[in-house]
Order: sequence, then structure tokens, then C-alpha cells
Amino acid sequence: TRQDIFIYRDGRTKSGSYYVRIYDDKTKKVFSQSLKTTNRIEALSSAERLYAENKDRMKKGVKLISLNTKELLDTYLKLRFKERTKIPHAGITISSYDNLIKKLKYWQTYVEECKHKKTKIEDIPTELGLGFANWCLERPKETYTNERYKGKERSRQTINGIVAAVKNMYKDVAVERKYITQADVPIFKYLKVQRDAAPKRDVLTENEYSAIRKWMQY
Repeated sequence: TRQDIFIYRDGRTKSGSYYVRIYDDKTKKVFSQSLKTTNRIEALSSAERLYAENKDRMKKGVKLISLNTKELLDTYLKLRFKERTKIPHAGITISSYDNLIKKLKYWQTYVEECKHKKTKIEDIPTELGLGFANWCLERPKETYTNERYKGKERSRQTINGIVAAVKNMYKDVAVERKYITQADVPIFKYLKVQRDAAPKRDVLTENEYSAIRKWMQY
């Protein structure tokens, strides 16, 4: 008799539906979910499917509850919202937070246009990220809301900033909070920037500035 999975009925409920319980001895994690059926054959079939899906996630050491792209954005923005401040370099300023929302919306729109609106982030092909920067660059100019920018090529530095924001989101939430592994993170490429148009010195990212600031306080 298998000890790592079984189906059962919860006597505390009136529906009579079956539930599945999956246990991973290595990670000591338990997964339990309603199978939403009173038919034992259907329950066994659903349990086997969930076992295959979640046993793999358990072995990877990631959460059993996954996210789609919109849910990833919402989770990350809620975290950053708590860091909002009017004090520069003490968190994220209100204007920077508003700008972050705009940057991340590009990724959400891109994913949806690629027919992955409801796809869980671990199931999105990693190579999807390769075309993101160019997609931003080639977006129709009429999408500009400010008239003075219409007809002009989008700033490559700005697009690279959008890519960096999306990468930070995956790092800070998707990977560090164990929704996916690093191997599941989309592969991103930055746009090339002409030397004479590039900054004359390296500009620290917000995370890099915070790290240096904390080091200097020791």
C-alpha cells in the first residue's frame, strides 16, 4: 500500500467529495486538496494527476501553490508598496513605484500577447524572454500617450531598465519565495546601446545602492 498518497472523505463536510493527501518524505511536506467529486474513479484519476504535478514541485523544493504572470506582478507590487517612502534611498519613492508599475505592465502585456495569460510561471517557455526587449522597441508609436514622443524610437536605455525591473521581480518573488527555481526564470537579453549614447559611468541600480549604503554604515 502506498504511503505517500491517498484519497479520503472529510467527515466534517456535507458534500461527500473526495480529497487527496500527498506526502513527500524527503521534504516532509504535505499537500491536501479537494478533488471536487463524489465519484471514486474520478477521484483516483484526479489524484494521480495532482500527484505527478506536485511530487515534482516538492522534489524541486518550491511551493505547491503557483502563480500566473498577473499574480506574480500583484505579489511583487504589494511587497514594494510597503517600501514606499518620501525619503530618497530609504525604500522606493512614490514616483518610482508608479514608474515600476508601468514597467512591469509591459511584461504582462507581452506575455498575454504570446498567449500565456493563464499559464503558470513555471510553464512559460524560458526562451520567451529573449524577444521581450525587441518587442518593447518595436511597439507601435501610437501607444505613446505624450504627443512629443510620437514618431520617435523608444529609448534603448529605458527598455533595458524595463527588462531589469522584470528580472528583479523574478529574483525577489518567483525565486527567493520559492515559486519556481532559477532554471524556470525566462532568459532576457538587453538591447545594445551605442557607446556615445551610453552613460559615461556605471549607474548603480537601486538594489546595488542600498547594499553599498548598508555596507558603509558598518
